[in-house]
Order: sequence, then C-alpha cells, then structure tokens
Amino acid sequence: GGNVGLEIVKDEANHKAILRFAKAMSSEIAQIGSAKGPVSTPKLKDDGTILYETIQDFIFDHDANLVEGSLYAESSRPWPKGKQMLFLIHVKDDDSVDMPIRATIVSVGQGLVGLRLDLDEGTKDGLSSLVEVLRESENEEEEAQEEQEQEDIQQKPLSRGLVYSTKDESEFVPVEVFAIQPDVKPQTTLFGLIVSVVRAKRPLRLELVNNQISLSFRFKSDGSLVDFTGPNSEVDLLRRLVKAAFVDKTQADEIEKNLTPAKTVVELLTEQKVLSRKQLMLALGQQAVDALESIRAAGEVPFRVFEQSDVWDEGLVLGAFVVSWLDRALQTLPVDTIKTMLGGLKKRAMRVRADARDFVDSLSLDTQGLKFVDALDGSKSVPATVSSFPKKYRNRLFRLALILRTLRLVDIVKPASESSKQKDELEELRREVARVEKADKFTQAGVHWSAHRNMYAKAMQDLQRKYGRWSPLRHKGDQAASLCHKRIEMARLAHEYLADAIQRQNYRQDVVTPGLLEDAALMLFRKGQAQISDDNPRGALEFLEMAVELAPDNTEFREKLLKVKTHLKLGKK
Repeated sequence: GGNVGLEIVKDEANHKAILRFAKAMSSEIAQIGSAKGPVSTPKLKDDGTILYETIQDFIFDHDANLVEGSLYAESSRPWPKGKQMLFLIHVKDDDSVDMPIRATIVSVGQGLVGLRLDLDEGTKDGLSSLVEVLRESENEEEEAQEEQEQEDIQQKPLSRGLVYSTKDESEFVPVEVFAIQPDVKPQTTLFGLIVSVVRAKRPLRLELVNNQISLSFRFKSDGSLVDFTGPNSEVDLLRRLVKAAFVDKTQADEIEKNLTPAKTVVELLTEQKVLSRKQLMLALGQQAVDALESIRAAGEVPFRVFEQSDVWDEGLVLGAFVVSWLDRALQTLPVDTIKTMLGGLKKRAMRVRADARDFVDSLSLDTQGLKFVDALDGSKSVPATVSSFPKKYRNRLFRLALILRTLRLVDIVKPASESSKQKDELEELRREVARVEKADKFTQAGVHWSAHRNMYAKAMQDLQRKYGRWSPLRHKGDQAASLCHKRIEMARLAHEYLADAIQRQNYRQDVVTPGLLEDAALMLFRKGQAQISDDNPRGALEFLEMAVELAPDNTEFREKLLKVKTHLKLGKK
C-alpha cells in the first residue's frame, strides 16, 4: 500500500541478491508483523493457491516469514483488503506439499499481497513437521547427488578443469586448432586444451596427433611440464643442448649411443650430472614450443588424456613455454590484423581477475610484463596503459594484452573515473583488512606458514610498500590512512610473535593439520635433495632447514641438514 524502502543485500554465502524490507512506511504493511520481507516470494494464483517454485523456496520462506505469522505473495489481482480467506500452500511439482491455511489480507499493491496468517498451535505444528520432513528429503537428495558426483569423478577423473576426458583410451577426440581470436572460447582450441591440462593441477599425460605423428606432454600436479616426447625428440633435444653449449658434441654422441626406450636423454643427463635441471628445462621448453607450433597449422588435432603418477623433478612452468608460443603466433600476423583485434579495446580498460592472480604469477613474465599486469587495474584504457611504457616495449605489451584476454585472465571494463577508482580501492582495502584480521598470524605477517624465516623481512617490506607511510594508498583519505595503519600494525605484531622460533613452531602446529605439515616437510626435503643433486648445497640449505622445522622429529631430515651445514663449513675453511 505505502512507500517501502528497499535494500539490495549481497548474501556472500548464497551469492544471490536478497530483497529485504528495510522500513515499512504505511501502517497497513506494518500490520504484517516482524517478518524479514519477500526473500523467496511465491505467486498467489486467482484460485487462492500460494505457489512456490521449489521446496527450497518454501523452506526458506518458512524460516524467514511463515514462523512469524506473515507471508508475501506476488499477484496483480485487486484482492479485498481486510478480508479473511482460506488459502492453499502448494509447491510446484511436489504433491506432498498441499496445505490449507487461513489468513487476512492486510496489504495490496505494487504487485505484492501481504497476508497475516491466522496460526493456531495445530497449524504451527503442522507447518513445522512438514518442513522437517522436507528438510530430511532434501538432505537425502543432496547426499545422493553428492554420491553420484563422486562416482562420476571416479569414472571420469579428468573432467574437472579439462576440456574432455574419455574412459576408452583408444578413442581420440578432435579439438579445433588454436587461433588468436579473443571471442573464441579457450576450451574449443588447442591452446585451451593445453591451458586446461595445466590448470587441472593433476599429474597428466597429454597426447596430440597430427598426420599420424604422436606428441606426448607429461605434466606434474603443480601444472608444470616435466618432459616431452615425439618423433626423434630425444636426438633433437641433444642437438639443442649442443647448440646452446650446455653439452659438448662428444658427450652428446656418447649419450645418443646409450639411448633405449627405458633410458631417455633426460634420465641419462640427470644420472651423469652433465648439466643442471634448469638448463635442461630451458631446452625442453624451446622444443615443446616448436612442437606445438608445428601442429598449429592443422585444421583439427585429435587428443587424449591419461592420468599419471606424480614426479618430484623440477618442471617447466606454463609461462616458460606457452606464453612464448602465443607470442610467436601473434608475431606471424600482419600489423593491421593486430590493430583490428585491438579495435574493440580502444576505449576499454582491462582488470586482472581476482581468481586468476595465482595463474598470472605462473606466466614467468619479465619485469616490464609484470609492471604492465600490475597497471591493469581498470582505471585506464588499454592503449593509454600501454602508452605509459617506453616505446620499445609497446608492441610486445599489446600482444601480452591479447594473450591475457585469450587466457580469460582479465575482465574488459569501462575505464573508471578517479572518484570511482578511489571508492573501489577503499572498499577493497576495507575487505582486505577485515579478512586478514580474522586470519592466522602467518597471513597477517604476509607469509605462508611453510615459508623460511629469511622470507619474513621481504614480506614486511612488501607490506610497507603497499600500506606503509609512503604508499600512495595511505594518502587517499583519512579512512584509507586508518585502514593502512591497522594493516601494518597487525603485520608488526604478527612478526614480533613469530620471530621466536619455538613460539612460531608451536603456533604453526596449532593452526596447521599434522598431515599438511608432514606433506610440506617431505616436499621441501625433496626440493633440498634436488638442489644437492645439482651441486648447489647452499640452495638446499633453506629447504632442509624448513623441512626440519616442520617435522623436527624426522631423523633423516636432521641428518641431511647436518651434512649440508658441515659441507658448507668445510668449504669456507
């Protein structure tokens, strides 16, 4: 009947907008009672049936409104205000919910009808019993659905994060060739397939076939490339290593003679410690890029994916081979084509998506690339952002912008005004401070709980740069200054607390499960061993120290750490 104030509330738990009555201006609407408003509004049909679309809607409305003796329903019919009538509550496609209820019409208008329910004890008990039965039914259905999903995951273990998976290992699935077209979904392209395998975060082997030539890429659970095999790939890798002066010709010839299906170049080189794993990975990345580029010209590339057991060897991160592949493909296009592709971005800005930040960090970008990504905050158009960099970098940064868009790592937005940008920054800062305030002391200090103590000082420097006295954010107003001060103070107190080794170790055991501590310690120990294999005991020291700190009772870890420290002391002497 009267004017009603509305507030749109973002429900973080359910991710949906909830319409809530903030203030009832007319006395008639006030008569409805203390209900929370039409959070799940049913439809009131002309025959008096109050129709809910789903059981969840009915349960939700019961908890919010019906228990308070109130009900809101959508109807454009002019119902007689003040009249008491018999209505029928019903849920669509569920005959079990069919309950008569008497109510008085207290408000009509704006497409809503307000009802005050005449609830006696029997009716209240009946409603409560019905809701309990429905809840149990819903829980059983959810459990059955969850069991089915788990069964599906077991039957198709690669489906999460992948373009396609098949139980039949003999079946090859075609995928369109990769093309640099921002409007083409990555899942339909060869490039999208590679990215999907990387982002699946599972140890996988990907086979690609072109003109009966099979290429195989093996990935670790962290998404890094471990090795690549194809026609003559072993000999080709040796030639690349010789050309890069990583291996001399005599060594390469000797290794080639010893090649067998059971002994690859990677394994032989690792055993003989001829070169470091990083040098090997560099050549492997170049080889993988050339192989992918060689099949890109095909119309379609059949593929299949297999699960593998994980390995602990150092792998090649996505950016070390895929971004260079993308960049090479862009360089083959005419300049006019690049300009046409950028045409839609002339007046648009890019903003790196929050959920893509970790993936962006894995791209192995150089200094200018990282600065460019940091500058993509939605405040300026893409050309304006690129123009703020030295001229010699601009063509490359335009290509990087297209790469980020093709990867779906950025949102395309209208450039924000200065006032709008400042409001967004303040809101983001407010959320960040609230999140960190509830987190553990490691998060407040800006470090991961498995980070070595040497990383703490750098983390504090980064926080000072972002929130400290001289940071631009701190000078965006009194509220921003207060929030920045609060964030730095939390970090300072956390660093003071964690500076004590015993206190830090005991606290970590309180906030991290034993299983995670054991897994992290083992991973760090193996990384330390890998550094020792590469004749880098100094690089192994921090890994082993953290492995011992996470698992102080592990004798093997302690003995290995002692040997490394002894070796380093003897080396100094």
